This record gives sequence, C-alpha cells and structure tokens, in this order.
Amino acid sequence: EAAEAADDAAPPPPPPPTTTAPTTTLARVPPNVVQRVHVCAPHKRPRLLLRFLERVKANATGRQQERVLIFANTAQACGEVAELIRRHDGKAVELHGKLRQSDRDKHLLAFKAGKTPVLCATDVAGRGIHVPGLKVVVNWDFPPSLETYTHRVGRAGRGGEAAEALSLFTRNFAPLAPALVALLEGASQAVDPQLRECAAKREARVAARSSANVEEEEEGEDLFLAAMKAAGVVE
Repeated sequence: EAAEAADDAAPPPPPPPTTTAPTTTLARVPPNVVQRVHVCAPHKRPRLLLRFLERVKANATGRQQERVLIFANTAQACGEVAELIRRHDGKAVELHGKLRQSDRDKHLLAFKAGKTPVLCATDVAGRGIHVPGLKVVVNWDFPPSLETYTHRVGRAGRGGEAAEALSLFTRNFAPLAPALVALLEGASQAVDPQLRECAAKREARVAARSSANVEEEEEGEDLFLAAMKAAGVVE
C-alpha cells in the first residue's frame, strides 16, 4: 500500500538550481557507463524511445535481446510506456506499486531471465533492483533530483562492462540543468548543446532574480531611512 500511494503521488518539483559541481553525496556513476541526456519536447519521446530500442536490438550480439530498464516517475507513465512498446511488437512488463506483489515478482523474474527484455519501473517499485549484466537504462521521465538520476543510471554496467544510459530531458526540469551539465562535464561525458543552452538561460534567470532582490532590499532600506529622518529619529 505504501508503494502504491507513492507511485500515485505526483513527482515532487525539481529542487532550486545550483551552478556548483555536484557534491560527493551523489552516487558515483561508473565510468564505463556512457550518459546521454537528450533535450526534447514530451510529444517526441515515443519516437525517440522506439528508435533507441531498435538500435539496441540491432546491436545485440547474443541470442537474447539486450535487456533495457526504463524508469518513469508514475505508475501511469509506466503503463503507457509498456503499452507503447507492446503496440510496436515489443515485449515489455511493468513494475510499480499498483501491481500485486505476485505480479511484481513474476515481471522481475521474467526480466532478469531475459524472457521479457524491457522493464518499465518506478523508483519506489524498482528500489533495490540489481540485475546482473544490465547494460542499458533509460529515463523516460527525468527524475526530480540528481541523486535519483545517479542511482538510476548507476544500475547499468555494475560488472564493469560497457553500458549506456539515455535520459529524455524535458524543459520542465530546467532547474536541474546547470547542476546536470556540471555532473556530465565532471564525468567527461558529452553535453547536448540544447541542455547547455537550457542551463545558461536558467543561470541567467536566477542571476537576474537575485539582482532584482538586492535592488528591492536597497530601495526598501532607503525608504526606511527617509521615513526615520522624516520622523526625526535620525539625521
């Protein structure tokens, strides 16, 4: 019930932006994981995801299709993504709090065994998931914090093998852009020019807001001083 309630809740708003490099409290993403953050409009995500999955399938070297763990922020989004994949002749199952525990166990076992190559999960239901040999993670919804981002992406490549993580970044998460750019640069990862532009605009907006607040404070102090002089309290 707790997991279901958490999955139903709307994701928290992104935290206030920061222009400093990520702190050491963030989980370390293994250097063998290539992080790709693609800025896009929400309605373009289905086509981008399907193309990405086609490439993953085409590049598979073994008999089984490469497993892909897709994260979404709500149970509803998990269902929509899984249905999208199934409509295009793919195999996908869900893992979220609205499912019975028996179904969650069944879906996770099918994914780990490779019988179902795609698992769509929420953070609550997917907490503690460890899938040996997992090489691909996708953030359908960008997470509400960089801490969650590093935990999601860090599930790939845990055995040291080459891995990749694709994150679809929509502009409603712009407050995270400056710190995300710093994180990617700190890990020597490529940065989408649109993400860099988004970060620059966000930093400029924050700087302008801070400047406006300083001016308002100074104006308020001047008015207060004038009022004190008028009252004869100060000269």
